[in-house]
Amino acid sequence: MLGLARLGQGAAASAFSPASSAMVARLAGGKKAGTYFGRYGSWKSLGYVIGPLLGRA
Repeated sequence: MLGLARLGQGAAASAFSPASSAMVARLAGGKKAGTYFGRYGSWKSLGYVIGPLLGRA
């Protein structure tokens, strides 16, 4: 059951990530795209670290 749940989670994440990147690119525009992608990546990584910690609490 856990394997199926993780498979579903991976499928959802693979669908969400390109859409999020496209939104960041569209909103950021030309010269500030690198800054916005850096911020997006930082917040995403922070969520990967903090999420499991909050789940254990």
